[in-house]
Amino acid sequence: MRLKKFGAFTLVELLVVVSVILVLSTFVALNLIGAKTKARDEKRINDANIISSALDQYALDNNRLYPTPGMSPTPPGTTPAFTFVSTSDAGFKAKLSPYLNPVPTDTLNGNDNLLYLFRSDGQKAAVLFLKFETGTKMCNTTGVTWSLLPEVLRGYLTGPPVRTEKCYYVAK
Repeated sequence: MRLKKFGAFTLVELLVVVSVILVLSTFVALNLIGAKTKARDEKRINDANIISSALDQYALDNNRLYPTPGMSPTPPGTTPAFTFVSTSDAGFKAKLSPYLNPVPTDTLNGNDNLLYLFRSDGQKAAVLFLKFETGTKMCNTTGVTWSLLPEVLRGYLTGPPVRTEKCYYVAK
């Protein structure tokens, strides 16, 4: 009398397959988390470029001067001041709303992350991100004060650029 053989897997084979699937799914999950962070950083870069295009359109309509939200442009012959506002600033949004609506904003850890920097005479402007989530292209700024802005951007706004920081910005 012959015994019938069943075509079933042993318990050890099933455990090996399940453990391999768990290891592979862990790798996939970890990569997806990193991909979301990178995607948010890419969105920040795209937002800066979009704002930059809107600033160009504004300048073309306003005698090649960039917006100076919250202040009147400095008269010729006087020393221009440098300042900045968040892109969530109502004055900034009001100036750009004919060209870009809604104006992109960005917060990271509850702080405004996307800044519009400008010279009070309207001759120069820049859009800057203070922090990126991926840790690359990060400015070494911890607060929103002029003295802490990256050297490369201060150099652009005040004179020849000094390329010492790895920061994403769009200068005009």
